[in-house]
Amino acid sequence: RQPAPEDPSPEPPAPVIGADWTGRDVQVSYQDLWNMGILQANGLSGKTGPAWPHDGATPRTLQPANFDDFFTATGTPGTDDYTLTAKPATTLDTIEWVGGASGEWNNANAWRNVRTGATGDATTLMLADHGTEGMNSVDPTTTAARHIVIGGGATVDYNPIVSQSGFRLRQGSTLTIKDGATWWQDMSDFPANTTFAECRCDPSELILDGGTFRRTGEAPGDEDGDAGGGNMIFGSYNDDNNSPFLGALPPRANVVIKNGGRIENTGQLWFGTDGESSPNTRVHFTINDGHMDLTGGGTPIENGEMTGLGGVVGELAFFYDYSEHLSLADPVRAHNEEFFINFTGPGSIKVDSAGIRVLRQPAPEDPSPEPPAPVIGADWTGRDVQVSYQDLWNMGILQANGLSGKTGPAWPHDGATPRTLVPADFNTFFMVTGTPGMDNYTLTSLIEGLPDLGLDGDFNNDGKVDAADYVVWRKTDGSDAGYNDWRMNFGRTSGSGSALGSSAVPEPSAVVLLAAVAAAFGCLRRR
Repeated sequence: RQPAPEDPSPEPPAPVIGADWTGRDVQVSYQDLWNMGILQANGLSGKTGPAWPHDGATPRTLQPANFDDFFTATGTPGTDDYTLTAKPATTLDTIEWVGGASGEWNNANAWRNVRTGATGDATTLMLADHGTEGMNSVDPTTTAARHIVIGGGATVDYNPIVSQSGFRLRQGSTLTIKDGATWWQDMSDFPANTTFAECRCDPSELILDGGTFRRTGEAPGDEDGDAGGGNMIFGSYNDDNNSPFLGALPPRANVVIKNGGRIENTGQLWFGTDGESSPNTRVHFTINDGHMDLTGGGTPIENGEMTGLGGVVGELAFFYDYSEHLSLADPVRAHNEEFFINFTGPGSIKVDSAGIRVLRQPAPEDPSPEPPAPVIGADWTGRDVQVSYQDLWNMGILQANGLSGKTGPAWPHDGATPRTLVPADFNTFFMVTGTPGMDNYTLTSLIEGLPDLGLDGDFNNDGKVDAADYVVWRKTDGSDAGYNDWRMNFGRTSGSGSALGSSAVPEPSAVVLLAAVAAAFGCLRRR
């Protein structure tokens, strides 16, 4: 470690030389790395100190996890073969849907624990009937964190009447929907005067790999009208519930939409919330052959600091907040949220007339009063301003392979000449149909995803290189190059690593013999 200079603000700065570094001659153990928070298990570590606080909440302390629950170490630092081995408990349990082609989230025996083989309902296997509470304990035997998987083309209906709650995905857990499967919430299932027509989406990962995360319909409201489709919030006011167990880093929700995956939401989709999400919240969307259909979210939502102001309108909304609660010791109170939607391949986003909003809470005039000056909802800007996809690009929210149209100072290499961000050209990466404030305002990515290069030597395109490919090679190719491709990749399958090696490749004569036997056997079966 390089210690801080004694005087943090001389002009010019005091030199810090290599000899100031500590630790060069100190052997560090695996337990030490665990205690520093460098070595982790499912985000847990042995680090202590202040936990990342919810804005305005009572200060909390990190709960150190037990190194011995997750690892064994053999040998000692400074000796050969000093080895760290993860215990089986290091892996969170995977809970997969086995409830048939369709069913409700809370059906009996609809889920299976992959590790134990046990089946049960959501409450039994996930310790909740309304989603997952995530990493709510450092004890691997009691934590609610799970890897939840829905596949096989199944449709899983989440009915809030059963749990009397909106859907929850908390930090430490992941949800994967794949292979044509769908998680579905019909908002019309909600009772009248509902107070939970929302999805608090704060998972460590939501992966839509050819799967769909769908919320449709409108919840019945009161005598003043419908509650609408509610809101799907990534970076909700519960985003840091598990921070004492997951370390000092701010909440991070990663969403991956690929291979035809979709988010379909008839309500509003929010990045952050108005005055309620945590400082430095990170919400990152990555899209490669994925789609977001957000049409239908025009009903204003009265929430938090927007209550009494006409609510939030916008099918896609981003909230950049200031804190009313941090003290004189924290004079800079911007929350510094990091939101982006990064396209790395084809895909689209579609909204209707309610459109896109970027809401910002301006800095208080005096950044460090004690007690702090109140910041009220009326201070928020952007509630009534339609934002275009080009605007999101210029703000750095919309990205293409990490590029955007944002300008300003670039993060300089230490000591380098200050540099300026070079904005990329929006039209190189995207096409837009429609205009902000109109129905079916659509962004389409022009980025081509990485091509599937196939598998050399797989002449029959069945995903593996075997004896059958040799027969096809003889009939259709016959070249030395083709033979070498087959020979070098014999035994490989799509997505696998190295081939079996030359010692495992059968001689051509043996391959011909095997093919002849297979053909003869096929003839006998037909007779």
